[in-house]
Amino acid sequence: TEFATETNVNQVKQQNAQSAAKKSQAFGKNQGTDQ
Repeated sequence: TEFATETNVNQVKQQNAQSAAKKSQAFGKNQGTDQ
């Protein structure tokens, strides 16, 4: 269970990082084209 929890936490961190990157990219470009 500890390993599974760590994996879930890492997945959430990755998803948060990806969404943050998409937000910053969209903000830098035309306020986001794929929203």
